[in-house]
Amino acid sequence: MLLPGKDGCEAISYTQVWGLVGRYAAVLSEEGLRAGDRVCIFAEGSHEWALADWAARTLGVVVAPIYPTLPADQAQYIVQDCGAKLAIAGSAELAAKLSGVPILLLRGPGSLVERAEAVVVDEKAWNSSIEAIEPGDVSTIIYTSGTTGLPKGAMLSNRACGWVCGAILNNIPLSEADTFFSFLPMAHVFERIDGQILPLSLGATVGYCRSLMSMAGDLQKVRPTVILCVPRVLEALQEKVLDGVRKSPPMRRRLFALALAQGARRFYGKAAPLFWLTDRLVGRKVRTGLGGRLRLLVAGGAALPASVAEFYGAFRLTILQGYGLTETSSGVAVNHPDRNKFWTVGEVLPGMECEIAPDGEILFRGPACMEGYYNLPEETAAAIDDQGWFHTGTSASSKASTSRSPTARRTFSC
Repeated sequence: MLLPGKDGCEAISYTQVWGLVGRYAAVLSEEGLRAGDRVCIFAEGSHEWALADWAARTLGVVVAPIYPTLPADQAQYIVQDCGAKLAIAGSAELAAKLSGVPILLLRGPGSLVERAEAVVVDEKAWNSSIEAIEPGDVSTIIYTSGTTGLPKGAMLSNRACGWVCGAILNNIPLSEADTFFSFLPMAHVFERIDGQILPLSLGATVGYCRSLMSMAGDLQKVRPTVILCVPRVLEALQEKVLDGVRKSPPMRRRLFALALAQGARRFYGKAAPLFWLTDRLVGRKVRTGLGGRLRLLVAGGAALPASVAEFYGAFRLTILQGYGLTETSSGVAVNHPDRNKFWTVGEVLPGMECEIAPDGEILFRGPACMEGYYNLPEETAAAIDDQGWFHTGTSASSKASTSRSPTARRTFSC
């Protein structure tokens, strides 16, 4: 872990992380949490959020995260619907939104973090809890609003979460030398699995953004190689760069326009004789603004505009667009750096079956799919048919490279 601060980054080793997870787990055990219980985490994203999540998982406790931006009635609904035995709140203000459930503050006097400093870990009991966890056990319930009605809690198993991480690592060149940059909401399945569990399973480093206000400075301190993001964030960063260019002297504006034009030609495989020069003068500065080491941007959550892909590609910044849902344990399709068709969401991960229904709806079947919606058998039956196909509700255009079989390599656009 890398924790940006005023004078650089504090580094926390994996040995230290494991020790913290054990102490957090001991505090949760003191709160009476046992395997199968549900706990809600209602807090802004942070490394403590991640530690609390992992600690609960080592006890076999099911984590139901809540977005800190949700209004009180929706947060309260999730707490009641999942039958939470405890809620971990990031602040007194968030705690005040909940009722009818014991509250443990994440930070502050008497909080999880403070108590973890002094707690004694029963190593034998903790190891027994870990050994009792099964792959098919529900690991988390993530609530998704969908388009209508009350939020539905998608139950994801340990097996599903682990399978997605393994499949992505088998298809995208990532290594323990990579540094991820965490800034997306941790209650979202994309950040939770691909931004936290995946690098943990890989042995990579995660740097935690303190806030969106400090993001620019934190990028310089963390210097990430991989960033998970959504298109609107990429658009905002692009606009920030362009706004700076618009305020610069005429000569710099012309140089930037030339660099963008040359980079775009190279991006589309056309001759760009001045690219080596413009990239050195302009492109390098753009990359430095993102830390200087970035090699992959992985985008999901919405369609990636071609203009955004072209802008970043012009400065040798690769965006891999992917596709997934809460119900599919995050991404089940993603582009590969060597086969990056940015106008699509990429190739279905090997091991998942994908079909396009006659009406154009995307269907998935395989190990990444949810167990069902918590306490909603009718909604589960409507989403997963009797042949095991999960109906995404998303329409697509599909291009299979070999055949229409569900196991064929396929790219599609939503």
